[in-house]
Amino acid sequence: MLHASDMLFALRDAQDHGLNIFQNWLEFSEKNRAFCTVFFANLYAEPRYLNDRFATLIHAFTLLAMTTGDVSERTKLFVRDIDAALESRFSVEDREFIPQIIPTAAEIEMPSHLLRLLRENGDVMGICAL
Repeated sequence: MLHASDMLFALRDAQDHGLNIFQNWLEFSEKNRAFCTVFFANLYAEPRYLNDRFATLIHAFTLLAMTTGDVSERTKLFVRDIDAALESRFSVEDREFIPQIIPTAAEIEMPSHLLRLLRENGDVMGICAL
């Protein structure tokens, strides 16, 4: 029976089969430093509140999506529409607080970028079909 501390393969085994998992991980973590910091800090930190964990994971995935894709034209137009609506319907004083609850372009794009990443890397992660 395997235990959590058992190694399924050693570095030499991976190298013999042409897998450079450590270099690949190093490159990924350097390219996506903000995502890794938020994601792994969230994994090892006790959440103060239950919803903190979910919000932090969403923030981490948003950071990952920001580094892997550009903002689409439809999202840019959507954000411009929101800004125009804010200016036409709220006073300057009210507009000071409202942006805190309106998603950014990166947050709007995150689900589609995350789905694309899952599709591209599904074979590595063991995900069948998305």
